[in-house]
Amino acid sequence: MDGPKVLRRPLTPEIRESRERDMETVLDNYRENLRDQGVTDEAAIERFVSGERVKMQREYESLDQGDCSSNIYYTPTNWEGIASGMKEQEIEEEEEMSM
Repeated sequence: MDGPKVLRRPLTPEIRESRERDMETVLDNYRENLRDQGVTDEAAIERFVSGERVKMQREYESLDQGDCSSNIYYTPTNWEGIASGMKEQEIEEEEEMSM
């Protein structure tokens, strides 16, 4: 018996543009969430956002290959915890620089 049939659609420029717009909207929201939680280190925010962008792109690539069973990307929900870790790292870096 063959495996399950997978519906594939061509990846058009419009789909790519739509994905990119959606991803940038989500990532802008992530930036705002971190700022709302008191993260002031813009470089740290951009490192976090960059990592999330890579994860989202992997999810899209997986879906494009027909893998609908695995969920590669999980949306962050614990913004307070994420921000707390980032702020702690920011304090440690400031302390190291002042020595």
